[in-house]
Amino acid sequence: MIRLLCLVFLLLGSCSPPTPTTYYSEDQLVPIFIDIHIAKAAIQNAPPAIRDSLYAGYFRQLCTIHHVNEDSLQHDMDFLTKEPDRMDRLYAQVVDSLEVRMNDTRTAD
Repeated sequence: MIRLLCLVFLLLGSCSPPTPTTYYSEDQLVPIFIDIHIAKAAIQNAPPAIRDSLYAGYFRQLCTIHHVNEDSLQHDMDFLTKEPDRMDRLYAQVVDSLEVRMNDTRTAD
């Protein structure tokens, strides 16, 4: 009996829980996050009473443009808030891309 219990605990202890993951790859998420960042900047001066509904509309539209599911993208965003290293890595790419866009816009003027 004791051997059986030891075997059960050994087997249970060796099983690791499944690694949580995102629906979309980092390569897919970076352009989406860029567009979300731009959308949030576009509505920051909107009246507070309509800001949330504007964002919801932009979010739906961005999901359509990028061919992603709204719930899956929201899941990934929520998941990544609990994974700061991954989020930092993603946002480093987002910031770099936005800086390139800003510099391209300035040189075009």
